[in-house]
Amino acid sequence: MRRIFLHVIFHLVTFDLMAQQDEQISFYQYNQVTFNPSYAGMRGRLSCAAISRFQWVNFSGAPSSQWLSIHSSILKNRIGIGTNVIRDQIGMRGRTGMNLHLAGGIHLNKSEQVRLGLSLGLDQFYIDLSDAIVNDQNDGLATSNFSTTRFNAGLGIYYGGKKFNFSFSIPRIFPQTTMSNQIDLNLYSPHYYLSGSREFEINARLQWRQSVLLKYVRNTPITVDINSTLIVKDQFHIGTLYRIHEAIGIFGLLRVKEQLNVGYNYDFPINGLFSYQKGTHEVMLQFELKEKTKGESEPKF
Repeated sequence: MRRIFLHVIFHLVTFDLMAQQDEQISFYQYNQVTFNPSYAGMRGRLSCAAISRFQWVNFSGAPSSQWLSIHSSILKNRIGIGTNVIRDQIGMRGRTGMNLHLAGGIHLNKSEQVRLGLSLGLDQFYIDLSDAIVNDQNDGLATSNFSTTRFNAGLGIYYGGKKFNFSFSIPRIFPQTTMSNQIDLNLYSPHYYLSGSREFEINARLQWRQSVLLKYVRNTPITVDINSTLIVKDQFHIGTLYRIHEAIGIFGLLRVKEQLNVGYNYDFPINGLFSYQKGTHEVMLQFELKEKTKGESEPKF
């Protein structure tokens, strides 16, 4: 299995083959700043979110990703600032990244606004073959251990109000390639995100939210996530996820206190990986550390 996985990993990073390289996330609708810098400051208060995702449980070398996001609004909510830190590991390949976000916009009316965002950051890419089983010591791939740090920048736009939003973003604009042992490696290709969400009021205690996220990178199929969420008294969220041709999921989020949300998501594969693993677990802690000011418009998601 280890040999097969090593072979797969290197084919994913070779220059001639493109693949989705951004980390998968199921709690995207609760922490959009992970892929769209224009969302920074949208909560109108200091917001912190920590998410851990353990993908394809029982599959050797399976992806594991962690995010830490902090953002807030300043200057009477005219400007949003924030940071996002991520660590991702899949087999012997890994990435650690950090981005700084700056966002601002204009209010079209009391609840709707348009925002633009910019992010600047660094990514460290690495491949460690110290535990690899190698049959041919002259194979260039077998000695391709390396680590490199690269600069990148991202852009995003957001339009929305209390009951809906639309956004488009490119978290990292610049493609990244390198050469190791005369082998061209594609470290990163730009990803494009398009998302939208709409909330419907069933009655005074129940709301229903429908959201969609599309992710695209050149020469690969579009990834589509469709979420349906029932919100009870704005205290408990329960929902389903369908990632087209890949997975189905169920998730729940509980507002423990006014400033603390706890969430859990479970994805189960519906593709060819069905027989080799036991699904994906994702947990989230979200803290709202500062009360919003009076009269401030705040999105509910």
